[in-house]
Amino acid sequence: MAAKGSKEAAGSGDGGIQAVARAFAVLRAVADSGSGVKLGELSKRVELPRPTVHRIVTSLQAEGAIYLTLDGRVRTGPELTRLASTAETTLIDAARPFMERLSQEIDEKIDLAVLDRENIRFVAQVMPRTPRLLAGVTVGDLFPTYCTAPGKVLLAQLGPRALRLAVPKRLAKYTPRTITSMAELEAELEEVRQTGLGFDREEHSESICAVAALVRDALGGLAGLTIAVPSERFYDREKELAEALVRTVDELNAELGAE
Repeated sequence: MAAKGSKEAAGSGDGGIQAVARAFAVLRAVADSGSGVKLGELSKRVELPRPTVHRIVTSLQAEGAIYLTLDGRVRTGPELTRLASTAETTLIDAARPFMERLSQEIDEKIDLAVLDRENIRFVAQVMPRTPRLLAGVTVGDLFPTYCTAPGKVLLAQLGPRALRLAVPKRLAKYTPRTITSMAELEAELEEVRQTGLGFDREEHSESICAVAALVRDALGGLAGLTIAVPSERFYDREKELAEALVRTVDELNAELGAE
């Protein structure tokens, strides 16, 4: 399957606009490949002639956005990592006041997480005003994607190829409620796409539940805004927590310029 945006890249605009679109198509395809991709395969994925892809790769390599491995694979480079880190910081700064307001409204801890290969990585957190039993998550923690609320909303944005890279080959069972079948996970991700919400009802940790929604900025940066609480405070408040989360994320996405 061609990388997203490649067809538009091949036939849209002229001059600089077309060049930028093609370069982004190549970058997406390289990023989605995970372990790198040979030039011939890359050309097929973006549906562009091999000489054109070679010129784009050479230009991106000069900028540090990609590099070539010894066996000829094209991989994402350090400059792309730096830009992603800058975008992540910007997203966190924009989200924090909204997280603080949501925490004040529901008196619960609020987390922000991003995709990190087969995991989600927690990048920001706001504590509630009332001292109470909380879900044991701190900034920097890595959790699996497939059995967590923010993981599900982030997985739901991926195409089939990228999804396989963001989920382990074996879905380990953390609790009796953990999804361990890829077919079940794909069915749930379709529901997430329909509702805009991801749930973890004691799937990753017993007695801990969570609901998450997608944060998206104008440049395509993604994160999962999450309310995670002990199950004793979740089931009776599930609708209330979900509605408060959706209101907050809608306002945050509008502030970030997401469509």
